[in-house]
Order: sequence, then C-alpha cells, then structure tokens
Amino acid sequence: MRYKMPKVGLLAGVLVAPLVGVLVVLAAMQFYYVQEMLAALLLFSMGFAVVTAMISILFLLDRGLYRALAWTGPCTAHAAQRLHREWVQVEQFGRKHFHHSEQSVER
Repeated sequence: MRYKMPKVGLLAGVLVAPLVGVLVVLAAMQFYYVQEMLAALLLFSMGFAVVTAMISILFLLDRGLYRALAWTGPCTAHAAQRLHREWVQVEQFGRKHFHHSEQSVER
C-alpha cells in the first residue's frame, strides 16, 4: 500500500518550503555581500601595494643618488677647478689669435 502523507506533514511542507527558500535567498545575499567585500579588499590591497612599491622605489633612488653624490664629491671639486682652468685658457687663446687689428685690409 502506498504511504500517504498526513495533512499535518503536508501543511508543514507547504509552510517550510517558502521559509527555506527565504533562508536560501538571505544566505545568497550574504554570500554576495561577502564576495563584494572581498573584491573591495583585494582592490584596496593591490592599490596600497602599488603605492608602497612606488614610494619604496623613490626612497631607494633618493638614497642611491645621495650616496653617489657623496662618493663623487671630492672628484667634483677637482673637475670643476680643471674645467675653470681650461675655460680660462680657451678665452686667452681667443684673445691672442682672433683679435681685430687696427689696420684696414686693402682690396
């Protein structure tokens, strides 16, 4: 013989099914919210990582340039003195050989 569901069971099934459906929808909405929050966390984390990398690169570049300037400091003064001496020699050469004479050129 077939088993027949009692009316109370049938009534409970009719009332429980929408309740389960509502719970599933609420759980899905919470899951979607969690997905959105995790996506936002991932985007902010990547943004902060990029900003941190840029700041780190600029900081290391600044330190490296400072050390390079400190290392080349003594040589720079010597190079500047030599450049000044050579410039003076070029000016003197120009005055000696390319001055205008007082005499006019006859054609």
